[in-house]
Amino acid sequence: LAKSNPAWYGIELEYGLHTKLAMAKFVHSFEDEIYLKSDGSIRGGNHKAEMVSHPGSFTHLMSPDSWVSHLHTLDAEDMPLNNGCHIHISRTAFKDSKHYAKFKFLIQDNDELLELVGGRPLTSYCDKKTAKKLIHKCDKDYTGGEKYSTVNECHRATIELRFMASSNKPDQVKRYLQFIDSMLKYTAYYHQSASYQAYFSYVTKYKETYPLVHAILEANQSVIRGEVVYKEPKLVEMNLN
Repeated sequence: LAKSNPAWYGIELEYGLHTKLAMAKFVHSFEDEIYLKSDGSIRGGNHKAEMVSHPGSFTHLMSPDSWVSHLHTLDAEDMPLNNGCHIHISRTAFKDSKHYAKFKFLIQDNDELLELVGGRPLTSYCDKKTAKKLIHKCDKDYTGGEKYSTVNECHRATIELRFMASSNKPDQVKRYLQFIDSMLKYTAYYHQSASYQAYFSYVTKYKETYPLVHAILEANQSVIRGEVVYKEPKLVEMNLN
């Protein structure tokens, strides 16, 4: 899958900072990988900053040398109800519309699990109901819908997931990435259905790659529920004359 459908991840983290110095040092240390933007929605601290990464591979972002592994050096105020983490996935990561549809709708099928993994309640900034109303459910090339949905499809090159809380804890951000990457790999299997029970079996099989997700799921097995079934679209020929 990695060779034929490369997955690249871009991360946005919103921070309310107590001082500018730690962030300046951090960005300087990883200036080839991250940059800063302003965002008026950020809360907390004396200084607001959105840290944005250039696309990176899962392997690199998990490594001890990555910028993610050094987030604990930031003196940031934890306000998970307001400040979010948004992760972009390259559209090239999906094999086809079937793969994308199973990924998207299984992600949206379990609020309790999303809140557990994401570290905060679902808010109006990641509205699941909006995303479910889209007509083009399984077209990975479709760009539209609402920005403030759990799965934001407005970007041409990426799909954006918005259900996660911002954090300066490396393991928490790595847990998000492990959840998304494992879900991406699991739903690539060419079956008609996808379920969280089968997903948990997949994560258990590859728990050395996804230890943080495996640990939180194993400790909360009551929330491992939900299934989606893919149905091929029906093509209808119409005479408009």
